[in-house]
Amino acid sequence: MRRRLGGLLTASLMAFTFAEWLLVRQPPGEAFWELTRGPSGVVRAHLDALGRGEVRAAYELFSARFRAENSYVAFQMIVLHRREVFRARLLEITPTREEGGRTAVEARLLSGDGERYVARFTLVESAGQWWIDDLRWRTAPTRRGSRGI
Repeated sequence: MRRRLGGLLTASLMAFTFAEWLLVRQPPGEAFWELTRGPSGVVRAHLDALGRGEVRAAYELFSARFRAENSYVAFQMIVLHRREVFRARLLEITPTREEGGRTAVEARLLSGDGERYVARFTLVESAGQWWIDDLRWRTAPTRRGSRGI
């Protein structure tokens, strides 16, 4: 009986160690979101990259059209200037509608400075991949209709 319990304990410890190694060797959430690269997954990956300070990774999720109209340097300056907004805790992602390779997704966030925001993403599908084609941020209205919290 002791030998069986010892074997079970050893096998459990090895399985736990392997699972931890799988989770730690990749950035947070990346393994899961690679499997769910739908529109909501792309939005989450974008916001996660911004939260980690990986501006280039966030920029790479924009469509070719968006990148042609908005330079990386300009995007980087916006992110650096409004750093606390992008260090946000995600509250909710809601797909709003999808029409033939184009969809909109809303993300509700609580920023590092305590402000609540709504980010509205428009995504397009190209070659089996979803890309952020447009992005609009606004302060979330409170219940009384004022801005902010």
